[in-house]
Amino acid sequence: MSMRPALELICPGLLGPLPLRPEPFPALPNLDRLLARARPFTDAETDPFVALFAAFGYRGEPGRDLPSAPLCLLGEAPELIAPGAGEDAYWLHADPVYLRPDMERLRLFELERFALTAEETAALVSSFNDHFADEGVELFAPTPQRWYLRLAHPPALVTTPLYRVLGEALSADAISGADALTWTRLLNEVQMLFFADPVNRAREARGVPVVNGLWPWGGGRLPAPPSRGPGLVVGEHPLTYGLARWAGAGHRTPAQWLQDPAVSDRGILVYDDSPWRALHGRDLGAWADALVACDAALGAPVRALRRHRWSEIVLEPCTGMGYRTSAWGLLRWWRRRGLRGHCRLARR
Repeated sequence: MSMRPALELICPGLLGPLPLRPEPFPALPNLDRLLARARPFTDAETDPFVALFAAFGYRGEPGRDLPSAPLCLLGEAPELIAPGAGEDAYWLHADPVYLRPDMERLRLFELERFALTAEETAALVSSFNDHFADEGVELFAPTPQRWYLRLAHPPALVTTPLYRVLGEALSADAISGADALTWTRLLNEVQMLFFADPVNRAREARGVPVVNGLWPWGGGRLPAPPSRGPGLVVGEHPLTYGLARWAGAGHRTPAQWLQDPAVSDRGILVYDDSPWRALHGRDLGAWADALVACDAALGAPVRALRRHRWSEIVLEPCTGMGYRTSAWGLLRWWRRRGLRGHCRLARR
């Protein structure tokens, strides 16, 4: 068995699903080569956060949330989860959302295009904490876009990640578990509290979406550090920072790594969700641009693979199918089914 390290790229949205194929289709020589000459494997993950945790050997527990909240918090506000501050606390994502009535259900939207200001965030967080001071929950907002709840007691709750419900009509089973009814009532109370808040009255007057809800998900305590994982994590999402700190690995942003695409003897994990975010925004042009950027970034790794500096490059587009390409695999010049041939179209 080769002891050379591997490069793993988790890139949700890389292969769609697309509303339609862009024409002209972007030129992607590196991605085409890797996909055409790869060995597919069928036990790959479909959820990008599950794939990130799996890279460190963490599979979660049946019937419980994947604890992305404490790991993301460790990435962007480590002082809140440091020893003596909250490392044993139970944390939930509690992201601010806009809930819009649609027929008999609510649809949930994030506020990325109409982001909160720091002042608006501070006011809403203060209002929440004053109102729920005796309920054993406390709200923190390291950034205006990402909020977290610290709970005095772990809830019997199974949630659905925010990225799975964006733009969707909320179903009754999006939050389940023995404490689901209690939490549904709390969230309804939050809607009423925020509805009357001056922050939302001012936003409404400006004609921008109000913050009329929180979405809880990804709850848990900070797990024990993993026994394995990559030596370097590359990404911009707070979860990549948190996973690196949790595992004692290095971390670089994509820009930093591209300036010096080093090889780690424990392997490198790269997370690029830009194609996924473009598809969430229904922006096919941005999806094509994201793939062009990803392809350019793979130029140096593909050359390193050809020189046998990597054992393999693994592509995980989070479709349930993954792709492993070795240096010897690159020699399969007769295999020409590139990225376009692997793309999936969305069901109509």
